[in-house]
Amino acid sequence: MKFLGYDNKNGTVGVRSKVLIMSATSVANTVVEKIAENIAGLTPIINPQGRAQYGTDANSNEDYLVNLSQNPNVYSVLLVGFDRGKTERIKSRMQEKNVRVKSIDIIGKGSLETIREGATIALNEVKASTQRMRKEFSLNELVMGVKCGSSDTTSGVLTNPIVGRVSDYVSDNGGSVVFGETIEIIGGERYLAERAASIELGGKILDIVKRVDTSAAKLGIKNYLTSSDNIEGGLTTIEEKSLGAIKKSGSRSIVDVIGLGDRVTKKGGVTFLHSPSAGPELLNSLAAAGVVVTIFTTGGGNPAGNPVMPVIKVTANPETARMMKDNIDVDISEYLRVNKPVDGAVELVKNELLNVISGKNTSAEILGHNEISIPRKGIWPVV
Repeated sequence: MKFLGYDNKNGTVGVRSKVLIMSATSVANTVVEKIAENIAGLTPIINPQGRAQYGTDANSNEDYLVNLSQNPNVYSVLLVGFDRGKTERIKSRMQEKNVRVKSIDIIGKGSLETIREGATIALNEVKASTQRMRKEFSLNELVMGVKCGSSDTTSGVLTNPIVGRVSDYVSDNGGSVVFGETIEIIGGERYLAERAASIELGGKILDIVKRVDTSAAKLGIKNYLTSSDNIEGGLTTIEEKSLGAIKKSGSRSIVDVIGLGDRVTKKGGVTFLHSPSAGPELLNSLAAAGVVVTIFTTGGGNPAGNPVMPVIKVTANPETARMMKDNIDVDISEYLRVNKPVDGAVELVKNELLNVISGKNTSAEILGHNEISIPRKGIWPVV
């Protein structure tokens, strides 16, 4: 099976051709927003942090910006900073990764002049990005993420298993599948360890879960495994939630385990990304790792999207499909209500995936859901 994507000079394949205007620090956010308001086709990356950060948090913030700039869906970056030192440091790191990047700073010229200068640069970059043509690629060039949010009983019973079969389809065709949400594998980590391609990788999964549990206990964090919408949706235990959640990753071998700040390097198979579970944080972590599209299953209806990659929403909950139809891309609820072979649901999701990676916009893209949340390390120990 083929799809139409963008051929990048570094050998990666994107499914979008984005020009990002990115804040190096939160002080530059307003300027970034003003430039983006005036240039259609420009994607703003609003940095909620970047000032008065030190040590691990400062490093992880810059790592996120640099990694996001390398996503195959990104054509170029306009980096907007406050002080030249930090801006130049981040720009240099991007250039080392062969990112097409230009930068401007507010200090010494003021907001209005920076907006004028930035708008001119952005206009030219957007014009250049639209001249690119899509080409035909095989699925072995695809890096796909899977995520669940606002899960309910329909998620574990139908939606996640269906998406899991699509994950297997991508893996079987040489593509890469990435999943994360560490706290949502607790209770199912031994099953995942058995899927690992080596004893070492399996041990890494078990160790990560143990360390997160221990860290949470030391911090006095309790009841962090299930959210109120999970409980309202009928999920009773973390084991029930986890065993349903991990089904979306399919059944193929886990070939790598990576952490926040790492990028997907193993081509083909399944990669586990040690990461938070909240929608915007996980989606941004996936995008920073190099994922170009994510299938997002939802029971109760979660509207989160991402500025860099398309997010495909799938539900089997008929009420969610009816009440939040503007947020849902694939409704498979009829396969829950009627005695029908679920192969049809697999085909619906698979066809939507192929259409989206070939250029079709998702509901989240059309509605402008570009939520940004940069994870802090917190209880997430380095892999």
